[in-house]
Amino acid sequence: MTFFFKRISVLLLMAVITCDTKFDEGLTIPEHCQDDVTVKCAQELLNQIENKTSQELPQESVENYLNIMMNITSLVKENTTDQDLILYGNDVLDFTEELVSKLVKETDDIQSISIPLQSLEVQVIELELNSSVSKIPSLTTTTASMDIQVTGIPNKSNVAVVLMSFTNMAAILHASFFNAFVYTTKTIISPVVSAKLLQVSGFTTIFSKVNFTLKHVDELDPKGFLSCVYWNRKEWVEDGCNIRRINRTHTLCSCDHLGTFATIQKTFDVTYVYYLDEIAECAQELLNQIENKTSQELPQETVENYLNIMMNITRFVKDNTTDQDLLLYGNNVLIFTETLVSKLVRKTDNIQSVNISLQTLEIQVIELGLNSTVSRIPSLTTTTASMDMEFTGIPNNSKVAVALMSYNNMAAILNASFFKSFVSTTKKIMSPVVSVTLPKASGFTTEFSHSQVTFTLKHVDELDPNGVLSCVYWNKLEWVEDGCSIIEMNRTHTLCSCDRLGTFAIIMQTYTLDDVTVECAQELLNQIKNKTSQELQQESVENCLNIMMNSTSLVKENTTDQDLILYGNDVLNFTEELVSKLVRETDDIQSISISLQTLEVQVIELELDSSVSKIPSLTTTTASMDIEVTGIPNKSNVAVALMSFTNMAAILHASFFNTFVNTTKTIMSPVVSAKLLQVSGFTTTFSTDFFQISFTLKHVDELDPEGVLGCLYWNENEWVEDGCSTTKLNKTHTLCSCDHLGTFALIMQTYTQLMYNFWTICKTASVAVGILFLSLSILTLVICHPHKKVTNMTLINLCMSLLLAMLLRLLTKYFRAYICPRKHLFPILEGVLLFFFLSAFMWMFNKAVLFFIFVKNLSKVSSNQEEGLSCKWFILIGYLIPLVVMVVYGIVYRGIYTGFICSSNMSCRDRYIYFLPFYIISTLILILYIITIIIIISKLIRVKNHHLLRSNSNDTKLIMSVMFKSLAQFFIIGCPWLAYFFPTDVIGFFTVNLICIQQGAFIFLFHCLLNPEVRQQYRKFLCAVCCFNNRSPAAADGQEPQGTS
Repeated sequence: MTFFFKRISVLLLMAVITCDTKFDEGLTIPEHCQDDVTVKCAQELLNQIENKTSQELPQESVENYLNIMMNITSLVKENTTDQDLILYGNDVLDFTEELVSKLVKETDDIQSISIPLQSLEVQVIELELNSSVSKIPSLTTTTASMDIQVTGIPNKSNVAVVLMSFTNMAAILHASFFNAFVYTTKTIISPVVSAKLLQVSGFTTIFSKVNFTLKHVDELDPKGFLSCVYWNRKEWVEDGCNIRRINRTHTLCSCDHLGTFATIQKTFDVTYVYYLDEIAECAQELLNQIENKTSQELPQETVENYLNIMMNITRFVKDNTTDQDLLLYGNNVLIFTETLVSKLVRKTDNIQSVNISLQTLEIQVIELGLNSTVSRIPSLTTTTASMDMEFTGIPNNSKVAVALMSYNNMAAILNASFFKSFVSTTKKIMSPVVSVTLPKASGFTTEFSHSQVTFTLKHVDELDPNGVLSCVYWNKLEWVEDGCSIIEMNRTHTLCSCDRLGTFAIIMQTYTLDDVTVECAQELLNQIKNKTSQELQQESVENCLNIMMNSTSLVKENTTDQDLILYGNDVLNFTEELVSKLVRETDDIQSISISLQTLEVQVIELELDSSVSKIPSLTTTTASMDIEVTGIPNKSNVAVALMSFTNMAAILHASFFNTFVNTTKTIMSPVVSAKLLQVSGFTTTFSTDFFQISFTLKHVDELDPEGVLGCLYWNENEWVEDGCSTTKLNKTHTLCSCDHLGTFALIMQTYTQLMYNFWTICKTASVAVGILFLSLSILTLVICHPHKKVTNMTLINLCMSLLLAMLLRLLTKYFRAYICPRKHLFPILEGVLLFFFLSAFMWMFNKAVLFFIFVKNLSKVSSNQEEGLSCKWFILIGYLIPLVVMVVYGIVYRGIYTGFICSSNMSCRDRYIYFLPFYIISTLILILYIITIIIIISKLIRVKNHHLLRSNSNDTKLIMSVMFKSLAQFFIIGCPWLAYFFPTDVIGFFTVNLICIQQGAFIFLFHCLLNPEVRQQYRKFLCAVCCFNNRSPAAADGQEPQGTS
């Protein structure tokens, strides 16, 4: 069928040629072209026409030749090679121009020639130009119009301008000759037009600039974009041409030269691009083409068209594109969007607003005038973002254009992986990517000394409860938290504030840590340390602390104590280091608060002087702190931090509190750190003699009524009672007082219920028995008046000191609630208690000296234990030395009188000083007893080796009796007290305690009941009470010697 129509067309063409009498009979169609018209056939016919045209032709002849040429052109086969098409197309253009030029004749008037054919329209204008007239009248056809401006015109120049509009040349010089973006479908959407200054004798050809409007031959594709192209005899190129305006039916192009032009529509082939690996590079090339063809001003419809194409291309960028390509492409998208938006800005005296709403991009532009009194720009709003902006340092009467651009698909290009966080976390962009810019338009101000932008971003997904949000800024290489912070957030929106304009987003970081060892947590901590700079924004500090605290909560319980101690110290030190990065030098009192799930921080920065020594209270929900300092350097800058950890008890747990008795220990409060932050320009140390800190800690659990609560300090190795004491306590809070800063906690010691009940019963019974026998011992020794005055006096004073010490300890225990609030009373009682216990030890030492002297003189015939000894010396040793120690301690070491009665807390230094005299006395007692035993053993060996005839059996019995008594005395008096100074388990401690309480019973047993003289006195007393008048006292006295003989 196609062949049939082509055959008919050829026959008609032959009829025109052969029947028209006005043509030379020599113009014939070659025989081989009569069946099918090829480019070669059309070229041969074109040559015949060219050879038959003379110098000048009438318009009718020109029209006929042009008509024949256009008809031949319409019949050229589609499968012709590109090279043949290019050659033939150039010949058609050249010969058309040549034929039209034959119509031009010199004239003094403006002449216009029009030729309307089926596939070609021609309009020629001939006129005379001069230096004052440089604009040629418009040339118009039904499908195109043209305006030409010329410069550098010689005076009275004759000009012939032609506009030729071809409607069938798109099949010859087709769109495939436009080597533009390779992955687009190209279509010539307008007639091909030629604008020429005809080269005719007497006419001038000069430099010109041409603007022409081309009518679209088909509907525009909404996803396509147009290019004004120029035919350079080999291909269509965008050389010196650009689009000025576009609407649905026409395109206005501007070129800096004459020639042959067309409008080509390029449509992005998304079905093909989807399978490409280098889509970002291809999209970049297309982006460059769009940018190169945009003029100074564009209508909103054109801008929307370009933006739509660009956003559609962006949708197909594949995930496996390299980061470098994504960076380049993403930055160019942002820049080109801003460039396109700037082309919408027009000078105006009123506030103008421009809105663009596309599928993946929303834009709002506001244009207005600002001055020094008006510095706030009206809010800009899209469906997913809103923005408020304030400026300072504004030049008077400044015109400003502000644009808010909200991208819904840029998260795939500038993805969250470009946010270099401190640790490896899962990151996700939780908002549209928004850009806030001042479009660069002529007459508009684009820079200010300072700007502050606040914007609200809608979340694109639900928030993870364990996630950490960050407001980030795009710096052309990565997302950073530079100058931006989150002010407020809820489930659906986040409010951010930034000190600059640019591109922003909200990024959420989440991490999954199922099984964390200390090594893992330590590695995570090191990563955070390596990423922290000299100064950090509060949001960055909060993120670091949150990550660190969350990983700390997941540390396994079976970690070794040594690893826990190392990691716990690192957490404390690094928390202090991070918080110190928030401190800035200031003349005013500044307060910084951080509230996380497992950590609360409050920092106060202020200036202190000699008249202001109290730092304002620092408070969290679980702790509060007051600090008083004296001896302050004048105008000292101080930054004080209170950090309250709710999960550190699992790391620095209570088992690190090493006590003499193994008890069940529980941390009853959050672990708190009170620090003077080490920041340049801030005072970090004060004299400890002039420093007092008081803090109130909230209990994390109910107190055990029988437990012992202590305020402890962490010394980087263990919990110790160093410089801290409990001042007040109730059911929910405890007030502690310390003479230094550091890390603190409340630890409660409890016993098991069974052990506690047994201990309570035994202790109550043993205390009663101990007091009873001490009283009986004193009464017995005083009444019986044995002949050994020194020994008797030593035992009496020993029992009195033990009895008074025991009674005072009981009184202070039962009246503790009355004593402790009186700060001047309980130190006095502490001193008296120390005196009695120290006196008891000194009388034990005196007793050990007496035993030593007795054993040393044992071999003498008349050995007397009290020979050469005076009671005055023993009394002096027994009471004067404890009194001196008590007074010295009260004057020099006042802190040791605040530990036992009210809080049982005492620093290691004070504890050592307190027990030092007991250590010395116990050591001397032990040495004397050891020497005594050695002497007894040596004498016993000597007695056994002596000749039996000369031996004295009484001496042997005496030595054996003395040995038994000395060993018994050693265990009774010395051993129990020495055991107090060595750590032991609960049972051992209870046993030692019971033995020591029964000291009076053992004294009564060995020094009263086992003493014959004392027994005799008791018999007399019992006989006097129990025997009636049937016995006389003389009889009773006379029976005793007979029983003992």
